[in-house]
Amino acid sequence: MTRKETDAIMGMGWEYCDALITVTQKEIDGEALFEARLICLPDLVEYGETFEEAYDLAVDAMETTAEVEAEKEAEIKCADFHTH
Repeated sequence: MTRKETDAIMGMGWEYCDALITVTQKEIDGEALFEARLICLPDLVEYGETFEEAYDLAVDAMETTAEVEAEKEAEIKCADFHTH
């Protein structure tokens, strides 16, 4: 989706949603921002000046969270191996 298409859609109060991320345009402290929320991590919210920025930040946050969780899982498996 191009920025022009996104701006046109968001100007109509439209909300974008894919399987994992919702993006809405909000006014916060008098500034129009895009808010991206991860469906799988409801407490995580990212903001950007553009649709793309908010969406990309949400994707990055999701990937970072997955990496951290994978590292934790590896540490747990490693600890279990060494204790037996």
